[in-house]
Amino acid sequence: MNLNKEIGRILKEIRISKGMSVQYLSCKLDIDQDTLLDYENGKRIGSTVLEKICDILEVDKINVLEKAKLNAKYVIGDKKNLNKEELVIKFLEEKNEYELIELYKEIIENNSLMILLDEDKDLSVEEVYQILKIIRDLD
Repeated sequence: MNLNKEIGRILKEIRISKGMSVQYLSCKLDIDQDTLLDYENGKRIGSTVLEKICDILEVDKINVLEKAKLNAKYVIGDKKNLNKEELVIKFLEEKNEYELIELYKEIIENNSLMILLDEDKDLSVEEVYQILKIIRDLD
């Protein structure tokens, strides 16, 4: 996954969470729907357009970029030879979240719990981290 693809995925996630349709957001941006879909699917977004999208979505552009860089870091670069489980564990180690590492290992060993982290959902490392924190806080 490259950085542009991750930025698009995050923006799409935010758009959907705010109940905005592609039609609505593209109209507010004064671009056609296909262009917006291209951005959400990983086409490079210019800084000005990204700023406009973030303003309309009421999110901080810097936060979107930082989250995208963090997620992309755990998919590409020096960690590209690691599988998803190894990426999550490495991410948690770097955050000193050893309790969450144990929880994650318990979940991946238990088939009935793996539905929470089903690979078909294509969750980012950050999303897995958030899910694990929620599960931990339920105890």
